[in-house]
Amino acid sequence: MADLHARHAPHIVVESHGITDVGLHRSRNEDCLLMDDGLGLYVVADGMGGHQAGEVAAQLAVRTIHQHMLHMQAAESAASGPDSQRDPSLSVAANEVRTAILAANRAVLARAQDSPELQGMGTTVAVVYLRGNVLVAANVGDSPIYLLRGGVLRELSVAHTVATEQAALGRRLPESLREKLGHMLTRAVGTREVVTPDFFETFPRHNDVLLLCSDGLAGTVRREELQNVLLRHTPRRACEALLALALARGGEDNITCLAVRLQVQERGGIRSGAA
Repeated sequence: MADLHARHAPHIVVESHGITDVGLHRSRNEDCLLMDDGLGLYVVADGMGGHQAGEVAAQLAVRTIHQHMLHMQAAESAASGPDSQRDPSLSVAANEVRTAILAANRAVLARAQDSPELQGMGTTVAVVYLRGNVLVAANVGDSPIYLLRGGVLRELSVAHTVATEQAALGRRLPESLREKLGHMLTRAVGTREVVTPDFFETFPRHNDVLLLCSDGLAGTVRREELQNVLLRHTPRRACEALLALALARGGEDNITCLAVRLQVQERGGIRSGAA
């Protein structure tokens, strides 16, 4: 548990817990997670590429994002590196996250180019960042980010899959292609020279709970079940319960769960209400 302080910002007490498990059918865990309460940074990555490549991609992406965010917060600047020109539609905090994800993309791509056995590797990335009075959620791929607020769980991330993007165009995949293409990623970190994260920004509210996870959890546990567990339990107990549920349903994939609960207090009292 850590206190986050910033000028002109509310006082936020953070309680977080994360857990990752290889599951029941995989030989390696290609998921990776990071929790840094002091920095206000939380990351989940789900690697791909076969053999150890997915594991390498996920760990490298998470490590690079963490290092860049540490550097930028210390420098109090979102402008660092050749690809960090500010996106005027995003806050300073979101631009910092964007810069870090772009750096991770370069790092994974470069590692794959230097190591023939790692070519084709990539990873999803889901990031939550608390900076002052801003809560940023950013993602590439299909590892979801949820926000429990006012007793209702909503998804903040955008799934970058063939099925999701076809649905956004008003198209539905034929049944014959749904199993094959439904979960195929259209964006991932480290697979192309350019990557475009999606962002969601809001003000943190008292009793907000954030949940980041890999599809080993999201693909087996329904959203209403996630909501009920998060409503009843602390982050630690919630992660333990959700992992147990995913394993009980077969544990086909690696399973990662990271929960963050916020206690937000203004000078005059507790901040509550909708974004």
